[in-house]
Amino acid sequence: MKHIPRLASTHSCRSIPTAFGALWLVAGCSAERPPSSDPGTPAGPTPLANTSGNAPNGTATGTPSASRGETNPAESAPLVPNAGLPGTAVDSEWCKALAVFRQNCQGCHASEPQFGAPMSLTSFDDLQAASVSDAAQTVTQRVRARIHDAQRPMPPGGMPADNVAVLDAWLASGAGAGSDATCAGLAPAPVSTDTGELPWPDDCEEFYTLTTSNPQNKADKYVVGAGREEHPQFVFDAPWGDANVQMLAYRPITDNPRVLHHWILYENSGGGIFGGAGGGKFLVGWAPGSQGSTGMPDDVGMYMPGGAGALRLDVHYYNLGNAQAESDASGFELCVTRTPRPYTASVAGLTGNATARVGRSDNATSCTVNLTGAGSVKFLSVSPHMHQLGVHAKLELTRAGQGTALHDAPFDFFDQRIYPLDDLEIRDGDVLTTTCSYENDTGRTVSFGQNSDDEMCFNFVTYYPMGAFQCGFTL
Repeated sequence: MKHIPRLASTHSCRSIPTAFGALWLVAGCSAERPPSSDPGTPAGPTPLANTSGNAPNGTATGTPSASRGETNPAESAPLVPNAGLPGTAVDSEWCKALAVFRQNCQGCHASEPQFGAPMSLTSFDDLQAASVSDAAQTVTQRVRARIHDAQRPMPPGGMPADNVAVLDAWLASGAGAGSDATCAGLAPAPVSTDTGELPWPDDCEEFYTLTTSNPQNKADKYVVGAGREEHPQFVFDAPWGDANVQMLAYRPITDNPRVLHHWILYENSGGGIFGGAGGGKFLVGWAPGSQGSTGMPDDVGMYMPGGAGALRLDVHYYNLGNAQAESDASGFELCVTRTPRPYTASVAGLTGNATARVGRSDNATSCTVNLTGAGSVKFLSVSPHMHQLGVHAKLELTRAGQGTALHDAPFDFFDQRIYPLDDLEIRDGDVLTTTCSYENDTGRTVSFGQNSDDEMCFNFVTYYPMGAFQCGFTL
C-alpha cells in the first residue's frame, strides 16, 4: 500500500514546495517584519457571528471516485548563478548581488510579491526604496541587518556563507548599480518545474474540493480590500455527509499567491478560534512551502467530522502593501475514506506562557501526560508556533527523571516548519515541557493575542489514537 512520504517542510525564499504534514505551518518570505495592521483592520481572526448560514461560506464540490493517480510539483533543480565574463557589466558587484537575490529571495520577493512578502527584490530601484517597517532606512540597509541577524535571518534559515559574502562585498563597495543596473544577460530566477510525483494513497475512496468565495455569491471569488490584512472564516457542510471519515491526503489550491498567506481548517463548534470547550478542533493547515499531504503511516488517517456546518476554514490574507483589491478562490482538494485505517490521528496544542517581557525571556511550561483508553500514544510530528518576537522553540520529554529534547531549534515567524517525530511513544505520566523564547525590543510587555503584534506559545503535535492524549490545558 502506497503512502505519501513523511517529510518536514524546508520552505525558504529560495525553496520550491515540499511535502507538508498535518500541522499548522505559518511560513513566509520577507526581508523585514511586516508592519502592524491598520488599527481599523485587525490582523486577528474574524469572529463568527452565526455559523448556521450567515457566516461567509466557501464553495465545496466533490464526487466519490476511485484513486485518480494525479501528481504534484516537486523540487526543481537549483539555479546555478551566472555572473558573466570578467570585465563585463554582469561581473559588477551589483550584478553578483542580484544573482544571489534571484537564487535566494525572489521566490517570494518577485516583481509581484508572493505569500505576504512586503516588497519586491528584483531590481536595483527596489533596493533603494524606503523600508516598509522603517521609513528612515532603505531596503538595502534592512538587507544588511537581516542577512546577519542571528535570531531572524533572511532568507529564513539563512543562506550559504559564500552568498552572504557576495552581498557583503556589494554593500561594502557602496551598494552601487555598476555600469548596467539591469544586469542584462544575468541568469534568471529559478522557476518551479514538475519533476516528481506525489500520488494519492491507493486507499483513497472519495475526492472533494473546498475553496473560498464571495459570501454574497458563491460563484464569485472572495475580494481582499486594498491595504488590508484579513482573517475571513468560511463555513462548509461536510461534503461527504453526516458520517465522520478519515482524510488520507490533501493538496492546496493556491489561486492568488500575491495575497494568500496561510489557512487552517477547524472542526466548527461555533466557538472561538481554538479548540477545547471554547472553539473548534484544529484539523489541518497549509502555508507557503507545502504542497499538501498528511505524511502519515499507512495504518493512520486524520479525523474529519461530518454534518452540516462541520468545517470552518480560517484564511489569512495579506494585502497591506497593495493599492488595489485582489480576488481569490484558494482552498484545497482532499481525499477521504469511509473504510477507516486502524488508527485515527488528531492534533493537540501544548500551550505555554506567551508573555514576552522586554529583552530576552525564556518561558518554560510543563504538563503531565494523562492518557485515556490507551497504554501509550504515538507522536508523528511537532510544529512550534509563536509570533514575531519568538526566537527559539523547545519541546522536552521527561520520563523517570531523564530529560530528552524532542525539538530544540531557532524559531522564525516567517519560516514555521513541522518536525517529524516518527512514531515517538508517549506514556502516561510523562512530563512534556514547552519553552518559548522571545527577544522583545518593543519597549513594552507583549501578551497573548490573535494579532501579529501580540504573542503566542504552542507546540502543535499530531498524534494517535485520537482522544487518548491530554497534557495540562491542551487545545
